[in-house]
Amino acid sequence: MARLLLLALISLGSTFPAHADPAQADSMKIVRLSPGDGFPIPETGALVVKDGTDLTVRFVPPAGSRPEKYKSVDLQEGDLILLVNGKRVKTVEDLKKAHAGTPVGGTLKLGIQRDQEMMIVSFEKGDPKDLPRMNMRIVTSDDDGTRVLPAVGVMLVEKKKSVVVEKILPVETSAVKGLDVKEGDVIVAMNGTGVASLKAFVDLYDGLAVGDKVEWKTRRSGKEIAVSFPKPKPIGRVIMRRDPQ
Repeated sequence: MARLLLLALISLGSTFPAHADPAQADSMKIVRLSPGDGFPIPETGALVVKDGTDLTVRFVPPAGSRPEKYKSVDLQEGDLILLVNGKRVKTVEDLKKAHAGTPVGGTLKLGIQRDQEMMIVSFEKGDPKDLPRMNMRIVTSDDDGTRVLPAVGVMLVEKKKSVVVEKILPVETSAVKGLDVKEGDVIVAMNGTGVASLKAFVDLYDGLAVGDKVEWKTRRSGKEIAVSFPKPKPIGRVIMRRDPQ
């Protein structure tokens, strides 16, 4: 029986600006979490997760997507957070409480371990009203039953031998923006070939070159709909991490 997994979709703001460099604009990442096991630090957008016995920085958005005063904050993926303002933190809840307990305008000093080196990363506690809106959405999925395509603008899942549009992603420049694609649509064929599984979909989609025509035949409430778009250039990074068995 497939295990129930949780996926957290992190984004800064509700959309990504059309003029942004795609490599910098896409600040999304998929990380497998259990409830309460992740905390996005509001000032930087860095996602900290409980990874075994460690608090680990699992994602840091590009500097260009952060407020000006936080662009130079030196947090990196893989950093271990050991201390906040001199106090040991061992859980996500410890980190949340330490952040909440620091007054706006006060200094947050993170004691981190990077490789074998110990260091302090300091920044000012921001006023929530001045910080980018952060969105953490939790959705459920069976193991290996999800595919996220940020440049296309969809999260797909496999349900009952069908490929279903689970989520429309908040990406301003996505390929499906303005097209008749809605959450719950079933993708029954791509470029004339039927797709009854996510693997079949992925094999077809990944076999296309950037700029090739992508034509979907979808089904919604018994009605078939055809939509097409050029295959977009991938943007940013989306990483899936398999939970330990």
